[in-house]
Amino acid sequence: MSILQAPWSWSPQLHRSRRGASHKRRGLPCQDASLTASLRSADGLAIGLMSVADGHGGNRYWLSDVGSRLACELAIRIAANDLAQQRLANSGPAQLEEMRRWLADEWPKQLLASWRKAIRLDWEKRTLPPDHQGEVFSAQTYGSTLALVVLTPQWWGHTGLGDWDLVLVSNDQPDQIISQETGDGFHGEATESLCLTRASDCFKARTAIYPLTGDRRQACGLVLSTDGVRKSCTADADHLALARYLLEEAQPPQAPASGETSRLDPSLDRISSEGSGDDVSVAIACFGNLRPGVPAKPAPEQPELPPPPPELRRPSAIARLPSGLASKTKRQPVSSPSRLLRQTMVPIVLLLASGCGLAALAWFRLLPPWNRTPGAVAALEPQPQGLLAAEREAVLKQIKQLCSQPELIEPSLKARKSQFSQLQNNPAERTRVLKDKDWLGVLIALNQPEDLLTRNHRNERELQACPQLQEALRQHWQPSTPRTRAVSNDDGA
Repeated sequence: MSILQAPWSWSPQLHRSRRGASHKRRGLPCQDASLTASLRSADGLAIGLMSVADGHGGNRYWLSDVGSRLACELAIRIAANDLAQQRLANSGPAQLEEMRRWLADEWPKQLLASWRKAIRLDWEKRTLPPDHQGEVFSAQTYGSTLALVVLTPQWWGHTGLGDWDLVLVSNDQPDQIISQETGDGFHGEATESLCLTRASDCFKARTAIYPLTGDRRQACGLVLSTDGVRKSCTADADHLALARYLLEEAQPPQAPASGETSRLDPSLDRISSEGSGDDVSVAIACFGNLRPGVPAKPAPEQPELPPPPPELRRPSAIARLPSGLASKTKRQPVSSPSRLLRQTMVPIVLLLASGCGLAALAWFRLLPPWNRTPGAVAALEPQPQGLLAAEREAVLKQIKQLCSQPELIEPSLKARKSQFSQLQNNPAERTRVLKDKDWLGVLIALNQPEDLLTRNHRNERELQACPQLQEALRQHWQPSTPRTRAVSNDDGA
């Protein structure tokens, strides 16, 4: 990340797509696409564009590789044409709101009209293979997701639809998943798609603008990716660590023009082969002087992993990939020496305990939480006490940070979706987040519904803050309302 650039400017945008391991085995094409570009507005402001798309795959969407490629090409072309005609050098609140509406409404309508015209033209020129003879044109044949990120020195924004992910990497704050498809009410591999008749309505929920002025002008990096990257990780913390790793790997020693890079090929290939097996695409850019290495403040829920033993270390940079990769189907982490050691030690510990007449007690305490009754968990785990002064101050600082940047409230809470469930189902989780100094986790725990709070937690209710944060926490604690998802990815990879 030691790229040479102006103090407050974006590095050249870089992108790469790789065919997934399962697609290689089955002789299928890469159904992902990615593209980046640089331009200037009518008054000379530098603008960067990044786009990724993921074709659905499967027999029903057998031309989705064409659909994703056309989606990225048209996304960049239409955005570049519109932005090149705008005067953006002096962006104020009114203009930022105008750009947000453009990303949420105007640009998607142009994109969808052009995409549907382009895929129909492709169909009319195409000679159908024997197994698709007699088939009539359908937009579903070309089905694809799409994401677009717009970068300027004064603001950046994103929009899109489908199961893509955007990670924000920072110097002084925990890395965050800024935008992701929540999956509420969705099943299997289903996702929103460009081929839906209601597709233009799907962009609004994934649209946001982030100012880069005043105290919000901080060094950061963005990693935009298709879902093949996320599905290769066992937890959000692994996804965040993997995004930071890819960003560091992508940055060359000297700044080239925006475009495709092959530097990520070994890493992306390993992500697919050891993880989901799916195609993988990323687009990457840095703002300001982003420091390399781990975040200055460790990301919540991210465990500190011990280094591999010397005999397993490889000189190649690919050996530094985060270890939390998982198979898409079984969702099991890749075996590691530390895991094998733990698996070996458990029966030894149980054997020793039985020799001392404590087998029954040891076995009960070693049972996983899902196999204990709530009463047993409460009896074994220490009950949380009221916050100390320093802890209260840390939580208040977290509240102040979110309330001063309300655009970060929703993505920050969405990234903790699993933690809401863990806090509700396991009382010991409240003790863990406090012990780990996970102040956002503590804030979430303190705002549980009344029937889930302990007496000491109820005494901390005065830590509630701005109405927007209170309402967002309340909504996330409510059961998710099922939504309709109309497109299913039949690829199975």
